[in-house]
Amino acid sequence: MGPSESSVTIYAILSVVGYLMQEFHRFWIEEDPSDIMEFNRVRSKFHRRILRQLKNPDMALCPHFAASDLHLVNM
Repeated sequence: MGPSESSVTIYAILSVVGYLMQEFHRFWIEEDPSDIMEFNRVRSKFHRRILRQLKNPDMALCPHFAASDLHLVNM
C-alpha cells in the first residue's frame, strides 16, 4: 500500500468517526437525557439505530452540518 492509498484510508476512517460523533451529539440532544448516567441507554439506542441504517444497501453517510449546529462555547 502506497502513501496515497493509506492517506485515503485514514481520511475515510476519520470521516466516518467524525460523522458518528456528529450524529451521536445530535441524537443525544434529541433524547434529552436527565443526566450523564443515561449515557449507556442512549449509546445502546444509537448503536441499534446505526446498525439498522447500515443494513440498508442504499445507506450513505450524509452529514447534516451547519455552523449553527455546533453550539460552540467560548473558552
